[in-house]
Amino acid sequence: MYRKVKRLYDLGLYTAEQVKDFADRGKITPEQYEKITGQAYESEDNEDGGKTK
Repeated sequence: MYRKVKRLYDLGLYTAEQVKDFADRGKITPEQYEKITGQAYESEDNEDGGKTK
């Protein structure tokens, strides 16, 4: 999945936010998100442990 997401991001078909969604859903790791986008990954976990949207 990492290679596909990276290729599509590099082609401009995915935004950093879309790549982050893959990381949030566990399809790629936070480290892979950072490697693909060059941006720091920030989890969307809130203080109750749930996901926010």
